[in-house]
Amino acid sequence: MDLWNRDEASAQEVPPGNRLSGLEGAELGFYFPELALPGDPLTAETSWKSPIQLWQFLLELLRDGERSNCIRWTGNSREFQLCDPREVARLWGERKRKPGMNYEKLSRGLRYYYRRDIVRKSGGRKYTYRFGGRVPGLAHSGCAGGGQGGATQ
Repeated sequence: MDLWNRDEASAQEVPPGNRLSGLEGAELGFYFPELALPGDPLTAETSWKSPIQLWQFLLELLRDGERSNCIRWTGNSREFQLCDPREVARLWGERKRKPGMNYEKLSRGLRYYYRRDIVRKSGGRKYTYRFGGRVPGLAHSGCAGGGQGGATQ
């Protein structure tokens, strides 16, 4: 008898941990938001379980009005400033479950985006960056340059 063929195995021969029917992705520790059906609730718990890139995380913080004390739009097109780089790095480390995260490591991650035109360093000002032209949805979102969470200096 083939134990891997569920049709041939009886209930006693299939270990209980091998039954995946009825389990949702979030219950197994993964979640793919792009596969969610319209109307499915996206809770904080499921959104934190989804894989995320650093630039997406920064954009998420910028759109969150409660985080304007650590990151904010400068008012120039697509430009943002890390007002509290330690806090941004701490939040990124918390999100990725890397407690040793600091600004030096975070900025190294940002430098990988320079060549791909996702994030660029803005010249002349410390902790100031600009989203490049390859950030999907940013040009149409209304957030760049004073949208939700935006602040001018």
